[in-house]
Amino acid sequence: MCSSDLVGEGVTVGDFQKFVELVLSQPGRLSNDQHTELNAAIEHLQAEANLGNLAAILRCQVALRFDDYSGARTCVNELTKSAPNDPQTVSLQWALAIHDKDKANAQRLLERGREVGIKPAGLARMEMATEQMESSRTLRLVLIGLAVLALGWGLYKLAGRRLFAGRRSAAT
Repeated sequence: MCSSDLVGEGVTVGDFQKFVELVLSQPGRLSNDQHTELNAAIEHLQAEANLGNLAAILRCQVALRFDDYSGARTCVNELTKSAPNDPQTVSLQWALAIHDKDKANAQRLLERGREVGIKPAGLARMEMATEQMESSRTLRLVLIGLAVLALGWGLYKLAGRRLFAGRRSAAT
C-alpha cells in the first residue's frame, strides 16, 4: 500500500492505520517524505469523528520513530490525560523513560503495563530493554574503571622508568 492509495473511495480508517504501521515497521532511517506522508495520514484521521485516541497514538509512534522526543512528549501528555489506563499510553510513557535513561520510572511503567494489560510479548520486550539499560550502564562503568586502571598503571610504569633512569645516571 502506498500513500496515493489513501485518496480513493472506500478507504477506511483501518487502511490509514495500516499505512502508518507499515511505514513505521520499515528497517533503517525513514525519509523526510515518508515523515510528511505519515503526518498527512494522521491529520486526515484526526479530522474523522469518533476515533478516540487513535490519531494521538499514531502521532506519538511517528514522533518516536523520527526521534522527535519533544513531539512525543506532547502527545504522550495528551494521552496521559485522555487515556491514562490505555496500554498504549503506558507503553509510550515507558518508551520516553527508556530514552531519558530513567530506569526507576521505566520499571514502574513496566509494572503499570502489567496492570493495564499490555500483551505478554510487549511486556517481554519492555523487560529486556529495561534490563539492557542497567547492563549497558554497568558495562560503561566497568570500561571506565578499566581505562582508569590502565592509565594509572601506565603512569606508574612511566614514573618508575624515569625514576630508575634517574638513579642509573646518578650512579655513573
